[in-house]
Amino acid sequence: MSRAYVLFAVGQNYIDKIKILVDYLLKKSTYKIVLCYSEGSVTFQHERLISIYMHIPYVIDFNVSPHKSSSVRNVYLMSFKPNACQLAIQETNIDEFVYLDSDVIPTPNIDLMFDIWSKQCTNFPLLSKYPPNHYFIEGRPLVLDKVLNILGISRNKQSVYSLCAGMFFFNRKCLSFIKTWTSLIQSKEYIDTFVKHDGLGNKEMCQYTDEGAANALMWLYGYNNYIGPMVWTSLSKCVYYVLNCYKTPTNVSLHSDYPNTYAWTPDEYSYPYVGNASVFPINKRDLFAFHAIKDETQFIESINYIEQLY
Repeated sequence: MSRAYVLFAVGQNYIDKIKILVDYLLKKSTYKIVLCYSEGSVTFQHERLISIYMHIPYVIDFNVSPHKSSSVRNVYLMSFKPNACQLAIQETNIDEFVYLDSDVIPTPNIDLMFDIWSKQCTNFPLLSKYPPNHYFIEGRPLVLDKVLNILGISRNKQSVYSLCAGMFFFNRKCLSFIKTWTSLIQSKEYIDTFVKHDGLGNKEMCQYTDEGAANALMWLYGYNNYIGPMVWTSLSKCVYYVLNCYKTPTNVSLHSDYPNTYAWTPDEYSYPYVGNASVFPINKRDLFAFHAIKDETQFIESINYIEQLY
């Protein structure tokens, strides 16, 4: 059984930055890494690193009325996540994968999680759960009614809690779902769901999400499996706090959505865009990743804390 992590980066700045995560994975994992990239070049190599160039189809007309072409292009770039996973399946002979956003830091036991998730994965990816059961963006649900209308289903069709695509497990049998996911994000109907009026009354793209499409498709197919939540934070101090809790007895508040299994992170560490609802597992063996550490200095500090305390 061959296994790999899948990453993607668009633009030289992001390609260079993702090397920090690549080096970390090469040190902590024994599996291969598939890096899909575009608009730049990969200047680093390793025997376990597979680099795949992703072509941005500039022949596509990004002038999808009434939207700004730059906004439409950004939506297409969001489809590069499932597209990278599709390329990993089609361009390699690897059997199983874990996709990681560039702001995700997995813990050193991540390789062990493959064995657990492998037994659970069927023809659909296992996405990680958002800390809150029902996640909202700009006051709107993760899955919009307009998206459901495209698929011809109602909100009563919901089969699973709000899922995050920042990290997920998939295998070769998931290719059909991943292709459908990509096509949905790139459709004009999907782009049209993310229009709003700015303060001057001009139409502009609001916060969009590839995850809304993935969640809606899960509902369409009635799929309800997922993996637990990551620890959401943008601060390295939260990494230190969580890891230190496993070493030093600490009074924690248990989260009611996860009876006796997950605790709240302190408010000053939690990630505001998930409603200050960040959690961490009571058992260290269930801790598999930290998410949303976007600042490079914070990212490196977090890795150092993992080295010291894990």
